[in-house]
Amino acid sequence: MRALSVVCLLALAACAGPAAVAPPPPPAPVPAPQAAARPAPPRPPARPAPPRPPEPTLWRAASDGVTACADPAALRLLREADATDAAQLRRLAATRAAGGCVTIFRGQSWRLVEPGAETLRLSPVDGGAGPLHFWRDEVTEDRGA
Repeated sequence: MRALSVVCLLALAACAGPAAVAPPPPPAPVPAPQAAARPAPPRPPARPAPPRPPEPTLWRAASDGVTACADPAALRLLREADATDAAQLRRLAATRAAGGCVTIFRGQSWRLVEPGAETLRLSPVDGGAGPLHFWRDEVTEDRGA
């Protein structure tokens, strides 16, 4: 019986014809010959870094006891007022309090926030109080001295 099954298998194999063989893979494409190497197009020159803004100028009170105010209108009223009587002194004190005015001494450095024709708006370097308005003639540039 075994011989018969081997014969049957051989007969079937002969009838089937040649076995299907996978075709070989196609050849790798041949790279085209390169023409003379072209130089890469020139790169545009690198943009220079934008200039850094100059270091802020520092300011100091020209003398001890300078008045500076958060409200520029209060600063003007204090300069224009004539303190001749007690009632006027009380009004000046109320204006000073309402305008957020303080007395400044030479020891503190300030940075320019906003220049004006008659006043400068300066902010303390140490980050203390908010910006205050000073009369231009009552502050000087700090030259590091």
